[in-house]
Amino acid sequence: MKFKLSKKLIALHMVAITSLLSISQAFAMTGFDEITKAGTVGKSIVTIEVATEGEEDPVLFSAYVPATLPIKVDKDGNVHTPNNAAIINGVSTKGIAVTNIQASLDNDWQAKSWDTDFSALPENSKYVGLQLRGDTLSQDGSFSLNSSDWKIPKNSYIDLNMDAKLPPQSVNQKSDAAVLSFTLDWSGDDTSTGPEWNDTSEPEDTSGINVQSSEILIAGGSGSLNITWDTEGDTVSLAGITSSNEAIATVGTISGSEGNKSVAVNGLRYGKSNIVIKLSNGKSRSYALKVYDLGNTDDIKMELTNKSLKAGDTVRASDINIRFPVISPDGETDYVMLHPQMEDVVLVAGENELPAKLVLGGRSYDLTMTINVWDLELAVLTPF
Repeated sequence: MKFKLSKKLIALHMVAITSLLSISQAFAMTGFDEITKAGTVGKSIVTIEVATEGEEDPVLFSAYVPATLPIKVDKDGNVHTPNNAAIINGVSTKGIAVTNIQASLDNDWQAKSWDTDFSALPENSKYVGLQLRGDTLSQDGSFSLNSSDWKIPKNSYIDLNMDAKLPPQSVNQKSDAAVLSFTLDWSGDDTSTGPEWNDTSEPEDTSGINVQSSEILIAGGSGSLNITWDTEGDTVSLAGITSSNEAIATVGTISGSEGNKSVAVNGLRYGKSNIVIKLSNGKSRSYALKVYDLGNTDDIKMELTNKSLKAGDTVRASDINIRFPVISPDGETDYVMLHPQMEDVVLVAGENELPAKLVLGGRSYDLTMTINVWDLELAVLTPF
């Protein structure tokens, strides 16, 4: 089975500053390293470096920064960054803040201004533009931070809202591009509160708005949501539909009658965005739209369900099951089962090549399969 997929991803890595002091098992969090001194700065890719200043704070300083910030870019120049990168305040009584971010570029990578036209840079050149919470990386490796955007309430967190730009890439590669140094200190705001990092509970929905999606959405593809509600005798209408993160997904054409609407959604890149539906009576609902990424195409699984096919028989799309790997915004690999789009083929003895298309998440991929029938015996579907 030969795959001719229009997207083949290559991997790059943006490696972040890790912890400032060593962490104990009791406080360890998967994917994060802990900072335990206010004003401390540490720089590490694998090991942890410690630097302390002044006396120990009377309240234990505890914060977590991402251990790594991966960037994935495909050969069409589309850049994918993590949507769940965050800095967490582990102190339950005091607010903290990020006071400085400094990038040290590595392995010949160079920072470029965010306004640079990266598509015009030489192919495979090592330039990177980086944006965190709307603040951009300067060519000298510094960030000009909007201090009000980097305060983290007690026992809460802030999303990094990471975005990146790179030149066109055509050669598979994987390298550490930079180390980010986050300096954290007390913010002075001990009253503000925010959502907890591990708070996965969802409030009970009392809006009466139902949202359904018929298929997953792949980055670069499009899909639709069906939205229904009680119009209460034609007195309740749709007031609006918006996306909370238009860098991840956007809302397109809305069609249908009041009480039963279909809305087009466009997945721009891997991640999550809340689709917020508002009605004229003031009620609203937030629907978490997931935009998936493609998994490893080497892990595609295929099955010929009609085991009795032989030379002279017709093979149809319904005779073939394909399980395609996709990566959810939570980082888990799922499999989607689907049939190829193909013409009916009458099998002959020997090798039978079946051109087909695979439609997944609003995107179409070319696919070639081979069925071997030897000596008029039963057909065998094999990869190659």
